[in-house]
Amino acid sequence: MMLPARSHFLDSEIALMLASRRMVEEKAEYKPLLHDLVDAMTLRMEQGAVLSAESYPDECWTFDNAAALDAVRMSDQLDGGDHSDLIRRWVAMAKKKLVDPQSGLLISAYTVSGEATYGPEGSSLWMITHCLRLLDEDFARDQYQRARKALSRGMAGFAWATEWPASWRGMANIDSGPVIPGLEVSAGSSGMAFIGASSFGDDAYLRGLAATLDFSAFPTRKGGRLKYCASNQVGDAALALRRSAGTALDQSGRREIMSTEIKTTLGRDPWSGIFLSARFFLTRAAALLILFCGSAPGGVA
Repeated sequence: MMLPARSHFLDSEIALMLASRRMVEEKAEYKPLLHDLVDAMTLRMEQGAVLSAESYPDECWTFDNAAALDAVRMSDQLDGGDHSDLIRRWVAMAKKKLVDPQSGLLISAYTVSGEATYGPEGSSLWMITHCLRLLDEDFARDQYQRARKALSRGMAGFAWATEWPASWRGMANIDSGPVIPGLEVSAGSSGMAFIGASSFGDDAYLRGLAATLDFSAFPTRKGGRLKYCASNQVGDAALALRRSAGTALDQSGRREIMSTEIKTTLGRDPWSGIFLSARFFLTRAAALLILFCGSAPGGVA
């Protein structure tokens, strides 16, 4: 067990929130908290054979280590630190040891020694691709394109994401959410796909994901507010991150506050205006007919 005994899962996400808040607008009382977390995270990462800290005993998650390094890089920009060597070494290690040889996608979890315990999973991978943009833009884009090819699905205007590539099958769990047999729709992967699609400007995929969400997640609109009754706090947070590009550092190291609203190539948000059109109802009716026929005895495959 690494010392001190901590959870990289908790440390990384708290540090990322503190760093992001300070990037948007400085808050002095957050500086010592972030400093302590960065010190603790980097100390534990350097202890590991693969430069990764545990989220659980002998269980490291790519998601948590990528998020931790995002927080570290933002902290460096804010406070003048320099962990560029650790970031460079971790990215090189990830390319060499954490990539699934069959799919080319990053695995989700591994031991302190680097042995894979969970293969590629959409509920982790979409966020990993987003985090990687602050660490290695080319690697991030390569992983997103591979994930898009391996995990994204669509039909009749809908889009969704599967949890696993064809080369690896895991067990549905709290991260994946329910997985619908046949179509292999994963609630967790589909929700996190919003983050990846937004981060990489994949407007076509975003529109399809938004259509599926609005059709299936029981939206209610009241007093100018939109709520998805099938969602929860984690799902709401993922959608909130999708709706704003957040805070990032550009390649020159300058502080850059990205646009607060990502628009589609049509110049509008993918949620706006499409759900009352005749095309919307016709395509959704066709999709329901296909699903019904496919599930009925003797129906089409």
